[in-house]
Amino acid sequence: MSTKSKSFKSTSTTKKSSTSKKSFNPTYKVMITKAIEHYKDRTGSSIIAIKKYIEDHYNVNQTAFHTNLRLALNRLVENNSLVKVKVSYKLPPKSDTAKKSTTAAAVSTPVKKSTTTASKKVDPKKKASSTIAKFV
Repeated sequence: MSTKSKSFKSTSTTKKSSTSKKSFNPTYKVMITKAIEHYKDRTGSSIIAIKKYIEDHYNVNQTAFHTNLRLALNRLVENNSLVKVKVSYKLPPKSDTAKKSTTAAAVSTPVKKSTTTASKKVDPKKKASSTIAKFV
């Protein structure tokens, strides 16, 4: 009986150690953008520079790291989250995206206001024209 209880204890200790070994890293998108922001290079950051930054600052799995990094970079370029310049990667300009979002919001709000104000203005004009007709 003592051997059975020991086996149960050994399985419970292995479960505890496996849960404590997990490290919670941010997503590759966050790690890559922080690496590019850190270097602040005008022409962008190379894959080697991004890789060194992530290895220094985060605990990543070395066996699949290079492949996952390359795939993440390709996905970010396809989603227009990164811009590929020759062999380097850089963040897209913030001013263009900010202007587009503000102009889109500005255009949508006046259109709604103009339709409501136009309907209100039509009613007073009709009243004014009817009052003029009475005086003449």
